[in-house]
Amino acid sequence: AEALKNKGASVDGIPFRGYAQVIDELSTAGNADMEERLNFYESIYYGTISGDIVIPDFVTSLSKTAFKENRNITSIFIPDSITSLEEELFYNCKKLKTATLPTNITDIPTYCFYYCTSLDSINLDNVITIGRSSFYNTTSLVSIYVPNLESVGETAFYSCKIATLDLPKIKTIGKSAFAYATSLETINIGNQIESIYDSTTASHKSFRYCTKLTVINIDKPFGSLEVPSDHWGAENSTIYWNDGVQTPPNESVSIVI
Repeated sequence: AEALKNKGASVDGIPFRGYAQVIDELSTAGNADMEERLNFYESIYYGTISGDIVIPDFVTSLSKTAFKENRNITSIFIPDSITSLEEELFYNCKKLKTATLPTNITDIPTYCFYYCTSLDSINLDNVITIGRSSFYNTTSLVSIYVPNLESVGETAFYSCKIATLDLPKIKTIGKSAFAYATSLETINIGNQIESIYDSTTASHKSFRYCTKLTVINIDKPFGSLEVPSDHWGAENSTIYWNDGVQTPPNESVSIVI
């Protein structure tokens, strides 16, 4: 018999040990898509799923180990029947290039696309929160469109290659969120920003070692947002406030009451 490779996986909340019974029930009921379900479930449980994947719309949930460390999938389409993603779902899927998410997904959880080094296309239009290390070391990701993003977690885009970053609705930016994003040149931050992670430890600053970063546009007046000194990773960067004030990166900005 073929070896079970993905013992921890579950589909629709059904672990491997329970899936045979479910298939028997579907067969007895004469379920029309029984064969399709059987093939999909087995491809997950036995770790044989590969290539360009379209998840069937009868699937409503996937466990965090369903695709974890799968080195054979190259693209994934997730239907609207799935309303949330699990942590580590595509952890270390190094050949994954394209991910098409449901329009109802608003949260990218911790480690979801961690070390997906080939990922260069993903739709994040409706995403509001991006968790810790979600896109850590996704070194092929050169652009993102996040018009509704409000929160970016710790090391979320660590070592990504994004050149221009538009964050019109961002409220909080976490520790080392864009650290080592060495291609980053311009950031545009909207007027809803509330906090950028502050730390006396250089290694924790949100934009540390962003060595090409030269332009930071913040759509708030000078003195309305606290910004720590030496925060932006490049010695020649400038913060442009919406009241015309410009501040260098080595000058801390405190809230003026």
